[in-house]
Amino acid sequence: MELLKVTVKVFSLLPLTTPETVASIYWDMIYGLTLLVFIFYIPMKISFDVQLDYLIWFTMVVYFMNVILTLSRGFYKESVLILNRKEIFQNYIRNDLIFDFAVLMALAKYDFLLWIFFFCIPKLS
Repeated sequence: MELLKVTVKVFSLLPLTTPETVASIYWDMIYGLTLLVFIFYIPMKISFDVQLDYLIWFTMVVYFMNVILTLSRGFYKESVLILNRKEIFQNYIRNDLIFDFAVLMALAKYDFLLWIFFFCIPKLS
């Protein structure tokens, strides 16, 4: 719980956004295109051992940035916009943390976890 307090304090330096802002919508489009490219890369990597390290690094950077932006973006709970950082973090930990960790591990050269990424494409918010 102490880690949550420290993380919330560090992220309090970033501005909060809402899911409807133009920047959030553009970011979701960039993130979606990155996922689309990676969806085509995964079968090539598994089948033919194609090595595109720059694509993996780019995807890791985009994915990590998405985690940071997700922690700086409000969410809707029962049709009410939540902009409280503590609730945003708790929502992230409850709903997305395990999957995001698995995806980052998959991108970090654990090939068997690529299957997790391939079959459980994250939802765009």
